[in-house]
This record gives sequence, structure tokens and C-alpha cells, in this order.
Amino acid sequence: AKSSFTTTEVRLIAALVGQAAAALNNARVLEQTRVYSRHLEELNAITREISSSLDVETVLERILNSACDLLGAVAGTLFLVEGPKHELVFRVVKGSKETLLDRRLPAGTGIVGKAASTRLAQIVNRVELNENWFQGIDAETGLKTRSLLAVPLVKEDASIGVLELINKRDASNFHDRDVAMLEAFAAQAVVALENARLHEHLQVRNRELHEAMSELQETQEQLIQKE
Repeated sequence: AKSSFTTTEVRLIAALVGQAAAALNNARVLEQTRVYSRHLEELNAITREISSSLDVETVLERILNSACDLLGAVAGTLFLVEGPKHELVFRVVKGSKETLLDRRLPAGTGIVGKAASTRLAQIVNRVELNENWFQGIDAETGLKTRSLLAVPLVKEDASIGVLELINKRDASNFHDRDVAMLEAFAAQAVVALENARLHEHLQVRNRELHEAMSELQETQEQLIQKE
């Protein structure tokens, strides 16, 4: 005989299905919250590390290494925007040839150049299909870039550099959550970099002042001896 559910049974089943769906959704939200909380802890720890030094070169290296570790990137570059032509300078490289260091690219070159000029993050998971992709670096280093995430370092509405991450270790794509994480990191990185630059500038000024005072004292002593 063909069985059938009563109206009460149908309602009960529907209620149970609804509760199961709600429980599954709550579990997903809880897991996402845990992941987000873990990422925040990692970000805070990394921020403290890069801010613990006032040496500019050390800060630059820590910024790139920390960014690669944070998102699990195989390689990366930290570019700084320098000079009146706003050229992109390779200041730190990871997972690639160090011969790239201090090389300059014209403003607007490639995906990194677009990130700098627009002050917007660029996420490209198939670089060969992107019209802005600059293949010259891969050809020189032998690195096979599949996916790329470039986030500008912005100070007072101007790009002072770009963080570029290349290829995830697990071969997965970069996602919007990676952009959000790296943008938050980049904002803290700018603060750490500017603090180090200010410290370096003050050290230079103090040395110049000390030298000027020494010269003045020497001149005064010579004048006194002539009297």
C-alpha cells in the first residue's frame, strides 16, 4: 500500500528541515567568525613585529615577508614609488632573483602600475588573460606567474608603493577576503614605514646639527687663539 504523510507529519518534517538548515548556517557563521578572529590575531602580531624596528630596510623586508606569510604566497615584491616620474622601484623581492633589486619600471607599467595609479587593489587569477600583464619579469626570472594580487600603499591619497603577491602555495586563487586582509595590513605597513623614515630623517638632521655645532666650536676656538 502506498504510504502518505499526514499534514501534521509534513509540518513536523518541514520544521526539522528548517532547524537543520539554521543549525548548518549557524555552524558556517561560527566557523567564519573563528577564521576572521584568527586572521585578526595574525594581523595584530605581524603589525607589532614590523613596527618594532625603526630601520627602514628592516621594515621593508618585514613588510613583504609578513605579507607573503599572511596569505601563503610563493613570491612577492615590494615596490616603492620614487622620483619626479613616479617610477616603480623594486625595493624587496621574495622568491625571485635579487638582480631585480633597485630596478625601475615606468609609472603605470603592468598590473602593479595600475594599482599604484588608481590606488585600488588589483586581483588577477589568470594573468595571461589580463591586458595589463607585463611578461618581461617572468621571462627574465623564470618564475611562472599564474595569479597575482597587488595592493597599493597609500598615504594621504597618494600611492607611495605597492605590495605584489604572486601564486599561492596551495595553488588556489586569490579572493576578495585576501584583498581585505592585505589592504588592512598595507594600512599598518604604511604607518610603520613612515615612522621608520621619520626616525631616519631625524637621525640625519641630528648628525648634521652635531657637525655644524662642532665646526662652530672649532671656529670660535681658532678666533680666541688669534686674539
